[in-house]
Amino acid sequence: MREAAALLVGVHDYRNFCRVDRSKGSDQNFVRHIYRFEIVPTGPAVYAAAHGSLRTAGTLMKSCAWRAGAMPCSGARTDPDKQMYMAVVVGKAFLWHQIRCMMAVLFAVGEGHEDVSVRAAGKGRQQNGATADLTAGCPRPSREPPQVVSALLDVERTPLKPQYEMAPELPLVLYDCGFEDVRFLGEPEELARLTAHLHAKWLERQLMATLTDELADVVKAMYVPSAAVPAFAAADPTPAARQPKYLRWAEARAYAPPLPVRGKGWIPLLQRAVERPGPPLPPRGDSAKGGPATVEAADMDYADGDE
Repeated sequence: MREAAALLVGVHDYRNFCRVDRSKGSDQNFVRHIYRFEIVPTGPAVYAAAHGSLRTAGTLMKSCAWRAGAMPCSGARTDPDKQMYMAVVVGKAFLWHQIRCMMAVLFAVGEGHEDVSVRAAGKGRQQNGATADLTAGCPRPSREPPQVVSALLDVERTPLKPQYEMAPELPLVLYDCGFEDVRFLGEPEELARLTAHLHAKWLERQLMATLTDELADVVKAMYVPSAAVPAFAAADPTPAARQPKYLRWAEARAYAPPLPVRGKGWIPLLQRAVERPGPPLPPRGDSAKGGPATVEAADMDYADGDE
């Protein structure tokens, strides 16, 4: 996912990573500048680093930072199921639903459904002056797998956006806007009220998370017959006669067979049907009778998810 995110940094045409606003007609500019796109563990220190870098991200007149959601990751210090990561995106304006679309593609990469440039091309990384072959010992594919992020950024190769579902909007937060040589100040009373409000929200959700966590621990403490998990017995060096008859689920679940895949399975993005442009809609703000809009839609930059 970090490799895929790095490919999205820079000045690109993001028409395949947004929802097209038909009210703007054909005169739309899909070029945007993403300064940073990082996936980092959550926590105050990480936020402080991201917040500080936003203030010094070049001579920006205006920039926005999105926290595009927290996701479980295997890099946890204690229980990998409880470690949360977030995607920090810094850019100068965003297209409509751009963050959610980019995250949807990154999730597809992270879940192993799609490839990015390094893995897809089978190329190595520089390691101490030598190039490591990432495909050594592996069967060579009949053709090079698609490099999905690069292909979606190449609008000549992929002029129409494939149909795919956006990432959920729940964890998406616009948490800072940076202006050159401008510092925003808060009133102590208002900040105290806002802090109390956020703490109450945190406490409400933390109670639900704690209850869910306790129930998960109860499930992990349950026993299953070791015969039902033959992969555990095969990996255990203990002689079969001395292996336990029952296993705690916390120990056995890593060796359990995967859950069956529902539905028709994953269709690669570059093989899907594309979104055909429909007829242009009236500018946003026009009345049903065709009255003038209060704000010209062509002059607006929509934040992701907002208008």
